[in-house]
Amino acid sequence: MRPQRIQRRRAKGWRMPENTRCVTRPGIFGNPYKTAEEFRCVLARFAVAPLPATDSPDMKQMARIANRMHELQGKNLACYCKLCNKHKDGKPMGVVCADCELCHADVLLELAN
Repeated sequence: MRPQRIQRRRAKGWRMPENTRCVTRPGIFGNPYKTAEEFRCVLARFAVAPLPATDSPDMKQMARIANRMHELQGKNLACYCKLCNKHKDGKPMGVVCADCELCHADVLLELAN
């Protein structure tokens, strides 16, 4: 089965599915940027070649993410970003849906797998 993005919930009784990794803030895989697109651009550059080291907290976070990307391979990723009704139980990797909110978890799924 292909990895998918799961919408994390705070509802009583909800549990993360097996083989799922949480990628929300403040965790190691949380998005330090305001948008998923900005996250995609910077992380894609790290995947090609490491960027010069800086004192920027965002760049340090991106370096940690890039170095630990192997931990996400083959796993579902959970985030609070909204999914449409069609994908409410999980959006498979690689599926493009205009109704689902673009999320950094989609970017992580793409790059890790």
